[in-house]
Amino acid sequence: MRYPEYKMCIGCNIQKHKSFFNFQHANADGLNRHCKQCLESGNRFKKPRKKRTYEQNRNDQLRKKFGISSFDFETMLANQGGGCAICGDKEPMPIRGAGTCGFVVDHCHDTEIVRAILCGNCNKAIGFMRDDPTTAHRAAEYLTNWMRARNEH
Repeated sequence: MRYPEYKMCIGCNIQKHKSFFNFQHANADGLNRHCKQCLESGNRFKKPRKKRTYEQNRNDQLRKKFGISSFDFETMLANQGGGCAICGDKEPMPIRGAGTCGFVVDHCHDTEIVRAILCGNCNKAIGFMRDDPTTAHRAAEYLTNWMRARNEH
């Protein structure tokens, strides 16, 4: 139990009377975060931060950017058969180095509505086509015609 006249030193992790701390007006309680003993001995370690997992960071980013959770992401991916909604690739290359899945959330930039889960390549491709279905259709026709011409020779 904490009492108002006591404070936890972040150097030695011991709760001590406030008389064991120097004044420091920058802090909310007006006292240094390290006790006098820790300051004298050089034991001035900062309070360790809680380590966040990849999943916690990913979940926060998905919520902040798209308003969905990791569970929603995984559900959408499963409903698509476990692969990209366009090419069907089930194991795309990682996006930003090791440890990341290669899938991204595709969304409309005008309405911010989430459309599907895509691999990075398909997401970039529709972005380069400015999300224009007419351009995508022309690109598909172009490739179809080129493949037909190539097979005839």
